[in-house]
Amino acid sequence: MTVQGESDSEPETAPPGIYAPSDNFRFYPQMIRWVANEINRLVQEEGTPPGEIVVMAPFVSDALRFSLQHALSLHNIEVATHRPSRALEAEPAARTLLALAKLAHPHWRLEPAAPDVAHMLAVSIPRLDPLRANVLADIVYQPRRRGFELSAFAALADPARTRITYAAGEEYDQLRSWLAGYRASGEDAPLDQFFARVFGELLSQPGYGFHADRDAARVASQLVESARKFRWALEDVAEYLPEQGPSPGDQPLLQKPTTKEIGREYLRLAESGALSALYVPGWRVPEDAVFLAPAYTFLLRNRAVDVQFWLDIGANGWWERLYQPLTHPYVLSPHWPETDQWTDKNEYETSQDTLRRLLLGLFRRTRREIYVAVSEFSESGSEQHGRLLSIVNRLLAER
Repeated sequence: MTVQGESDSEPETAPPGIYAPSDNFRFYPQMIRWVANEINRLVQEEGTPPGEIVVMAPFVSDALRFSLQHALSLHNIEVATHRPSRALEAEPAARTLLALAKLAHPHWRLEPAAPDVAHMLAVSIPRLDPLRANVLADIVYQPRRRGFELSAFAALADPARTRITYAAGEEYDQLRSWLAGYRASGEDAPLDQFFARVFGELLSQPGYGFHADRDAARVASQLVESARKFRWALEDVAEYLPEQGPSPGDQPLLQKPTTKEIGREYLRLAESGALSALYVPGWRVPEDAVFLAPAYTFLLRNRAVDVQFWLDIGANGWWERLYQPLTHPYVLSPHWPETDQWTDKNEYETSQDTLRRLLLGLFRRTRREIYVAVSEFSESGSEQHGRLLSIVNRLLAER
């Protein structure tokens, strides 16, 4: 069923059509499978380039990203994502690199937690599922052991080696040997150079988790650049500080920070969540991959595409803004009168206007078609009856 929407930015161009599935979906995974099948049909039968397809939702969770990537991988279609508000340390690839940095620099005295080591093993070695990665980490990693050294796979008992499999054990031993060789060399390279080296020499090689993984490569590149700029910033500041000698008032002078101090402080800063994923190259999406992002992130790219998919149109996230009582974007605006109160009427009218602007922006960035999808129950299992769902149902009923 097709419904004509708002006019496109070019008057002579036909407005995009709105397409909805013939059957309603009860559960969230059913909606994801339908979207993946429709994208495969557009790519295989209609010849639509994957880079001309965008999948949007009010919020893109880890579960949504994983589900869509897995569903499209069955059709050999790549997916690229961009979530600029997400903390860098929340990315699996970043957590893996941070854990490896701690294991490779025991003299920094930053003890990696056992769950982080298990997560690192699961991401680094695809043959290890999370359960077996936890079993392996419990055996080979003992935090009290001097230098956080990992045990060899051969030291495991036969039942444990059989359970983990010898193929995964061989790849684990290669990872362990790389770490041991780096530590034995006594090299104390800057952290950004360590990230680049472990990515290029180990993790990106065939058989390891970052091989042919776009998202992992993007996160690794971002982490390298972030650590490099952090180092440059501290080194530039230190150039203006005397390195020795008494200061006026007998106050101690600041010394130039060492590579160890810079790397250790960066790891602490990254794990605190202070580094977001706001990264300029991240806006450059590969032309041969489907783009998955929140709706407003897509609008900020200001790029038109052939096909859009709107997921979860029953969610209130399309209609309601985030509840921010301490940082209210309207009340704290200099244009808001100090004596006025923010009421439910103001909230309703603002939500109406925001949704109108959002839909207008999305229509103007669509050349051909818009597919809408909804499930009766949300990702968390609650029923959905959002405002956007009502608008789409009314449009479909008019046809």
